Amino acid sequence: MTKINWKPLLVACLAMLSLYSLASGINVVIAKVYKDLNTDVGTIQLALVLASLVSGSLMITAGKLGDKIGKKKTLIIGLFIFLAGSIVSLVSPNATIFILGWGVIWPLGMVLIVPTTVAMVTYFYEGTTRATAFGIYGAVASLAVTLGPLVVGFLADSISWRLAMIGSPILTIVTIVLAFTITETDKDESVKIDIPSVFLSFFGLATFLISMLLGGAYGFILEKRPFALGGINIPLGGLSIVVPLILVSALLIYLFVKRNLGLIKQGKEPLLDPGLFKNSIFRNGLIAQTILFLVVPAMAFMLPLFLQSINGYSPSETALAMLPGTATLSIVALFSPSLGKKIAPKFIVIAGFIIAIVGTFLITGGIAENVGDINLMFPLIVYGIGTGLVISQVANLTLSAVEPREVGEASGLVETSKEAIGGGFGIAIVSTIVLGMWYSSFIDHQLELEGKNISETQKQEMVLKIEDQINDGNTVESSTYYKTLPLQTQDKFMQLDYSSGREAIDKTMWVIRGFLILAIIFSITLPNTKLE
Repeated sequence: MTKINWKPLLVACLAMLSLYSLASGINVVIAKVYKDLNTDVGTIQLALVLASLVSGSLMITAGKLGDKIGKKKTLIIGLFIFLAGSIVSLVSPNATIFILGWGVIWPLGMVLIVPTTVAMVTYFYEGTTRATAFGIYGAVASLAVTLGPLVVGFLADSISWRLAMIGSPILTIVTIVLAFTITETDKDESVKIDIPSVFLSFFGLATFLISMLLGGAYGFILEKRPFALGGINIPLGGLSIVVPLILVSALLIYLFVKRNLGLIKQGKEPLLDPGLFKNSIFRNGLIAQTILFLVVPAMAFMLPLFLQSINGYSPSETALAMLPGTATLSIVALFSPSLGKKIAPKFIVIAGFIIAIVGTFLITGGIAENVGDINLMFPLIVYGIGTGLVISQVANLTLSAVEPREVGEASGLVETSKEAIGGGFGIAIVSTIVLGMWYSSFIDHQLELEGKNISETQKQEMVLKIEDQINDGNTVESSTYYKTLPLQTQDKFMQLDYSSGREAIDKTMWVIRGFLILAIIFSITLPNTKLE
């Protein structure tokens, strides 16, 4: 029996641990960062947005590069770029340097690391071993997202945000040293990277991500507030700025697909072969996986928001409250891949989505009527079991359906769907729904308490007033809106806010369940075969 070489998986996992511990850690130290750099929260958020735009828009190109020059070489280049960006960010003396490091340099490294590590797992392992490798890979990534905020939060409170995040660059150096010792993958120097396709895919996906980021403030279809450039309002006939941006994005992506089809007809190398989508196993698995990575970050955004806003949890307390779910996800993803030998992975994926749906019902049930009566441990464990089962199987099931020569671009496409559609679209949609319902429900409860009856237009103006003041960095309690409330409303403010948030989460969960049901429908079409 040939001995399995686990070193490529070790390198891939260490790379993801370095990457995601840094990326997730920033969320708990934003306040410390902008105060230290003498700037505001909007500037730091700009750096985070730029990072999403760069990483989500160039994944396809990076996947292709690994096919051309070798996955080992591509990974090492990505690790060096990531290391440079993280160091620039952590030593930055001002906001401009921080934006350069965090918003531009390290995301360029991430673009090379993520699809390349996925492609390496697909390249070096097969069958049950590959499923196990993907389970470990997913578990490590989840563990990094889980422990990153915890470790960074505690260290930032006791030392500084810069030293709290220094573990990532150190681990990156170790990963680089180990990466030099693994075997290079097959490479095809004849692979061509079509530059016009790169620009079309980048600007098409970037425009889509920008539109999603603007949707919360301006509305996704109808205009919530006027869109202005340079202080001048742009008339859009009542439509949100998101609508024309989506049309531009669709046009660019259409031109991208058309150009790649044209290259194929000419016998040239496309950046992405649209024929991949004719592969029903890959296509449906990709959709199911995208939905999974839409739901997971959306839940990771929504529940901490509630805990911090209502119960006043600190970043470390929030991370501890979410730990049962993320830890369970990691453990299940780590130890369940071999189930695919006894049960067809398709049925494990479907069961995982069903269990995740049950978990969402338990989570809403765990949030009681009164402030502070929250018990999420068991609900999050159930939810973690469901999502962990899906993660343990779906990546292997999806990428095993493509030819070896297609692994690079397929991996890039998978990661693009996770970053752009899953993470970007998912968080944008869920944040818009949950916050919009939260503010609207609060106004309803306030008017009911005060015995007032106003028009829908007046109500929307009140909702936007709260939203604008929250976006400016105020808590509701510190806003001018709160100070103008009648005393009877101020006295019952916490209960009103709690009830409103609870109702918003309950309604948003139905949207999440809808996505999960859609994932089940696509998973039904996957093959019934067991792992060999």
